[in-house]
Amino acid sequence: DLRAVVAEMLADVQQRSSLLAGGTSGHDGSFFIASDDTSFRLNVGGMIQARYVADFRDDSDPDDFESGFQVWRTELRFSGNVHANWLYFIEGEFDRDGGAFNLNDAYIGYKLNDRWTLVGGQVKAPALREESLHERFQLAVDRSITNSVFSQGRSHAVAAIYTDDTFQFIPVFSDGARSEDTD
Repeated sequence: DLRAVVAEMLADVQQRSSLLAGGTSGHDGSFFIASDDTSFRLNVGGMIQARYVADFRDDSDPDDFESGFQVWRTELRFSGNVHANWLYFIEGEFDRDGGAFNLNDAYIGYKLNDRWTLVGGQVKAPALREESLHERFQLAVDRSITNSVFSQGRSHAVAAIYTDDTFQFIPVFSDGARSEDTD
């Protein structure tokens, strides 16, 4: 019986290891699954932002101090490439009230060469630098009031991205400001 169990386990191990052939996975700044030649790649990532809030009020209410921790943002992100030149990006976050999953950005793109990339989908309109900077790279708790007033938000767009060593140029054709998740 013991030899039969060992033989069965070795056969199972052989089958599982053969399924891994022809690809790689790991972590190189993001968790990924890729083909050996990296022409196909799926990056999986996310972010959880928690913060402590203390609220001091000076009024007649005896409970003029409230404090506690908040989970401010919880995001999931999938990105990668297909056939080396085609790229994709999908990002969504869980709503603070109820936990519903909302789509933030979703686009596909084609890399023409080392400098030019064409993309299309739902993206942040590149109008303000503060809005274009992802939340995970911000130094402050949240964005400024100026950004809240003048931000273009997300829209459905087609863009051509030119990237040089010193600057980036992004002409965009979109369906207008703050038109995310609309027809």
